[in-house]
Amino acid sequence: MLMVKGTPYENVNDLGDKEDDSGPLISENVTGVVHDHLITFDLDMGIDGPMNNSFVKVKKCVAKTEKDAQIKLSLYDPYEFHIVNPNRKSRSGNPTGYRIIPGGNAVSLLDHDDPPQIRGAFSNNQIWVTRYNRSEQFAGGVLAYQSHGDDTLQVWSDRYETNGPYQLRTAHWDQGRPWAKAHKASALGATDNKRPRNPDRHVLGFHHIPCQEDYPVMPTVAASFELKPANFFESNPIFEKDIPVCRPFASSWDDPCPVKLNLSAGAYRTEEGKPLVLEVVRKAEQQLANDLSCDKGYLSIDGLADFNKLSAKLILGDDSHAVDENRVVTIQCLSGTGSLRVGAEFLAKHHQQRVVFVPNPTWGNHPFIFTLAGLSVEYFRYYDPQTRGLDFEGMLEDLGAAPPGAIVVLQSCAHNPTGIDPTLEQWEKIRQIVRSKGLLPFFDNAYQGFASGNLDSDAQSVRMFVADGGECLIAQSFAKNMGLYGERIGALTIVCTSQDVARKIHSQVLLVVRPMYLSPPIHGASIVTTILKNSDMYKDWTIELKGMADRIISMRQQLYEAIQARGTPGDWSHIIKQIGMFSFTGLNEKQVRWMAKEYHIYITYDGRISIASLSSKTVPQLADAIHAAVTRLA
Repeated sequence: MLMVKGTPYENVNDLGDKEDDSGPLISENVTGVVHDHLITFDLDMGIDGPMNNSFVKVKKCVAKTEKDAQIKLSLYDPYEFHIVNPNRKSRSGNPTGYRIIPGGNAVSLLDHDDPPQIRGAFSNNQIWVTRYNRSEQFAGGVLAYQSHGDDTLQVWSDRYETNGPYQLRTAHWDQGRPWAKAHKASALGATDNKRPRNPDRHVLGFHHIPCQEDYPVMPTVAASFELKPANFFESNPIFEKDIPVCRPFASSWDDPCPVKLNLSAGAYRTEEGKPLVLEVVRKAEQQLANDLSCDKGYLSIDGLADFNKLSAKLILGDDSHAVDENRVVTIQCLSGTGSLRVGAEFLAKHHQQRVVFVPNPTWGNHPFIFTLAGLSVEYFRYYDPQTRGLDFEGMLEDLGAAPPGAIVVLQSCAHNPTGIDPTLEQWEKIRQIVRSKGLLPFFDNAYQGFASGNLDSDAQSVRMFVADGGECLIAQSFAKNMGLYGERIGALTIVCTSQDVARKIHSQVLLVVRPMYLSPPIHGASIVTTILKNSDMYKDWTIELKGMADRIISMRQQLYEAIQARGTPGDWSHIIKQIGMFSFTGLNEKQVRWMAKEYHIYITYDGRISIASLSSKTVPQLADAIHAAVTRLA
């Protein structure tokens, strides 16, 4: 629960030569009023069960009442506060919980008896503990500017100075070292047998003394605190190598079996199981090697200009009005992952809505990318495990319930991991609901050309959204369709509503890139640019790309026929109905692990298979393993 209190007032009276005590002059005849920004966070911790959730300090400082747990931080004493469940302990005997590491603290400039401060009394202390009460949600009152302070956090906390509806544990105070300060207030069950729960609140903020740079629009100011696990893990979880998508890949490396088969990675392989280097890529590299004008100097922050122009043209089309109207921003990034991350960082800094909706399921890296950028990740329905097809109605329902301005991640074609794409008619309905709800589409365009074998056909979903004149973001990758996995070459394209907006966004995106990697690599961008600029090379590329897509379709058909020939229980037609590099088989984790142990075949634990890594030689091996897993481990 978030409560924000601020006073963004501007005085536009003619000041003349007189000084105004309320704040400094920030523009002609405009005074910036000195004020506070104070925020309270409601941290309702349900820690591993219902019993005795508590608010604890390492210093063994236990409050008798919730009023005693009102804590005013000192600038001279470092604090850390632990919220623990004493009934759940680690192997070392430490209670499981969370820790709050304060930061960005400020005390209101107002006196305690000032009317605004009476309703804003939550800022008098930085730590509060109250009992769970559904009606006690807004720290400054439900209607903050109409509140008289009679239904606020200060009142709720003071209410339990004496015994209230729940009996509190007798507490004691122990002396301890100053650096180990934290506080505890534990609640016990009472006569009405209701379960005690402790919504703990932390207050932070900052004083705002305006300056000229704050006018007419104030730049972003950040204040934060940290909420971290305390004794949830037996050791630092960062050293756990078992990231789900990486486990099968890592296990295959350790397997000495000569006939092992790794189908977990999204990489195209030849009939011989080798990585494919396209002939057109070799030609482009040879041409670059013979061109003595080519150098290895730094690129500008936004990358190779011709690459950016040609990348935008490839996804948006030759006749894109957005390109003609100069309302498109394209910058070179580090393949698809880098393009998504730069876009996510930009949105985290400048977009009004900080929630991102991704398909369920989606590429395993999507949640990490957006979460680490500081955005909140939610899911919308996409895959129906019963039909092994698209849950279109569920998708529309979830998108329709998303808050206005929310970011929606859409895969333009060859959905990873399911291989299920909406039809053009379904895409149109998706577009309508996205636009009507004011959502912001962010396309992940990693497989253009790999779905149908045709670059323009695979871009239709994106072009549909661009044609309506609205905003969208597009992350492009040339790892798959040009086989440039190790070159890390991609692009972020942002389609804006006007040329002026595009100009401003371009400058802000560069500020994201500059401290991240400053200058992108030149070699991969030069390869892509050479191919896209040369009509003969471009034609050769489309032919090779169509050949890869056709071989993937052939592998699907062969696998389906092999499973059918073995009489494997179930309907396996979804394998040939799906599209792109992957097939979402429907195998469960138990079956997947069994296949790795007994058949030395490695796929992701959600049952995703890289069809692009199969060959005519390995299809029978996989079909045998699937048949055995399904019949033995139903």
